[in-house]
Amino acid sequence: MLSPHDLAAERILVTAGPTQEMIDPVRFVSNRSTGKMGFAIARAAWRRGASVRLIAGPSPLGTPYGADRIDTVSADEMLNATARNFPWSTALVMAAAVADFRPAHQAPHKIKKNARGMTLELEGIADEMPRLARAKAHASSSASPLRPRASRKMPPTSCGASASISSWPTTFRGATRASPSTPTS
Repeated sequence: MLSPHDLAAERILVTAGPTQEMIDPVRFVSNRSTGKMGFAIARAAWRRGASVRLIAGPSPLGTPYGADRIDTVSADEMLNATARNFPWSTALVMAAAVADFRPAHQAPHKIKKNARGMTLELEGIADEMPRLARAKAHASSSASPLRPRASRKMPPTSCGASASISSWPTTFRGATRASPSTPTS
């Protein structure tokens, strides 16, 4: 069955998959996201006539037919790629599982195995994606069928609450992140 082309005038930017935050050149902190949801959204949007750009974290999934794929690894890379492609888009779909934490210090060389173990200090990653989404919801054309739905899904408090994570002192499995005003050694 053919899909309706009700999104033919739209340029949809989709984020998908996990991000990886490097501990050293061979180890990283990540999550189990596969990216399937974001890839499916990109595929469905293209089938409905939209131009699609997919900002993908590390994922073994094949690029959906018709989508332009931009590969990223870290949360910073994904945010930068999204911000660069943001002006092109008429809609932003954030389906990526961006990491909440990254190692406070990335080792330049592989960390040697130590029988006593290792303590990993983590720092929060500020979630900048809601800020981009809020800007897109307000900037999109009122003629777009996506604007009313996007505006309803984004309450006014969503940006402030999620962006404030960087100021929280955090303990994660024995690793403590100091607040930004506290010097670290």
